[in-house]
Amino acid sequence: MDKSVIATVELDYPEALALEGTVMNVHLFSLFQCDVSSVVIEKGVQGATKHFEIPTPFRTKSKKKPLAFSCQSLNLETKVVFIYVVNKGF
Repeated sequence: MDKSVIATVELDYPEALALEGTVMNVHLFSLFQCDVSSVVIEKGVQGATKHFEIPTPFRTKSKKKPLAFSCQSLNLETKVVFIYVVNKGF
């Protein structure tokens, strides 16, 4: 038996355009599910460079070279949501 759930999603027009016609591998998330805290580290003159700290539960002790990853941002009315996609085992 398929364990899929059929859901109807309503998007603002700019959000629909941002999908660029792609409807495969679309994931829903809720800001209320974000329960791991982290900080933004500012460096440089007047904090011009900003880094997202990897939260402690997601850190690894591996000394591997820097990884390539993808990122997407979603501008909301009062927040900016950043979504990072990193391969498992980083």
